[in-house]
Amino acid sequence: MQQKDRFLSVSTILLAIALMWLPTSVQAQGLYPTGDGDGGGMVDYAKGTVKTVQGEIKGVETVRNPDMNEDGLHLSFKTADEGYYNVHVAPQWYVDLKKFDFKEGEQLSILGSAFHNAGEQNLYAATITRGSAEIKLRNPESGAGLWMRRPSQGQGQGHMEGQKRRSMENRMRRGGY
Repeated sequence: MQQKDRFLSVSTILLAIALMWLPTSVQAQGLYPTGDGDGGGMVDYAKGTVKTVQGEIKGVETVRNPDMNEDGLHLSFKTADEGYYNVHVAPQWYVDLKKFDFKEGEQLSILGSAFHNAGEQNLYAATITRGSAEIKLRNPESGAGLWMRRPSQGQGQGHMEGQKRRSMENRMRRGGY
């Protein structure tokens, strides 16, 4: 009986060690957001990295966000002095709702949080200006998406409930698309 108790104690300790190691292992594989811009996941919107860049749209792309089960709008954007940025705009339905479209070759000014991910420059757009037209996308202080107050009827996916909504809200506070 004593040997069985010792086996259970050792097994319990090994299980506890494995459970403590698992999140670190998953994070190292890039399967869990690290927030450090090393290409291992989503990076937080950081107030200290907010800047304005000016340049030209080189590409417009709709990217499926599997966590949100909806499409996000991204721009390939070239500045004169800093090169290319991958600009994370917002959910496609939000841009459509605001009746703001983007075309290759357009000149824009973009205020947002800059970060590096997988060796590339990225920008979470807070405000995009084209001439006298402007679209506000995120709170420039916190990065929270202004699309969080989604209309309940006729736009997007409708209201979300419970854990799924809280999970999305937490992701959007970190920058999101």
